[in-house]
Amino acid sequence: MNSVIFKDAREAGFLPFSDPRARHITDVLRLTSGSEIFAGILNEKLYKTKIEIEEGGVRFLKCETPLENPGLLNATICAAFSRPQIAKRVMFEA
Repeated sequence: MNSVIFKDAREAGFLPFSDPRARHITDVLRLTSGSEIFAGILNEKLYKTKIEIEEGGVRFLKCETPLENPGLLNATICAAFSRPQIAKRVMFEA
């Protein structure tokens, strides 16, 4: 899931193309005006919001519907006799 996390509400309105996140949205994800993306402020809820590509950057339109946090999964992970690098990667991916 691609999502953009902002540090504060001021930053959440507009990202100039000098910001790598704005370039990622347009160049890597190839999103256009009217596309939807997940966005939120640090340590707050995520929202599904529409974007508008403007001349100077990407504008995020305000959305009032927060996304629900998924519940915890009941999972058991077993990684027997793995090298430390592999065990670290298994834990990271889990």
